[in-house]
Amino acid sequence: MADAQTSPKAPGRAWTKAEKAAAAAIGVNFFLTGLKFGLAWWSKSLALKVEAFHSFADIGSSLAVLWAVHAEMGRKDLQANSGSVPAPGFFRQPQRLVAILIGAFLLAVGLLFLRKVIAPETLMVIHPVPVSMAMLGFALLSFLLSRFEMAVGQKENCTALVADSFHARVDMFGSLVVAGALLGESLGWKLDRLAAGVIAVYILTQALNVFGAVIRDITKGG
Repeated sequence: MADAQTSPKAPGRAWTKAEKAAAAAIGVNFFLTGLKFGLAWWSKSLALKVEAFHSFADIGSSLAVLWAVHAEMGRKDLQANSGSVPAPGFFRQPQRLVAILIGAFLLAVGLLFLRKVIAPETLMVIHPVPVSMAMLGFALLSFLLSRFEMAVGQKENCTALVADSFHARVDMFGSLVVAGALLGESLGWKLDRLAAGVIAVYILTQALNVFGAVIRDITKGG
């Protein structure tokens, strides 16, 4: 009876650090996304609109990461209970699959943003200074989230969480670029469309980083 009460294999096991980190990322992304959409509507900034849509996508990726990490823990519990080793195979690695999906999504989002930048559209940015100050705060929050996810992902050997940390890094960079562009707009420099293009290109480079992390994981773990 004592074994049953203390066993980590019980259905009511406590969440791991990786699962808690993924859940925290979901909460932060919900918070940032709502504020960015509100500020994009208020400021009429194309760059901020692009960044807001990317943050919205982060919610989906963080949910996928949480699912992958939880599925991986369940697989390990099953293996520990049954004493059997799951057959090797690429599709038995949910974290790796989610990392690939994140990379593919970043690639698609970057290309979509470039298309929006090229499309002719005249916009007049308003309230640039207060919005730029808010974006600097968002950049700091995204930086802290990225560092947190990377540290936990590396410590817990969680590829999906490491991949999601690149998403947070993209958010940080995007927020900084938008803040700079809006400050430029307040001085009469038309930088909003250029900033949207820079964010799109940076997103594409982060997609390559995620794919690189997956390749390194395959090389190490098979």
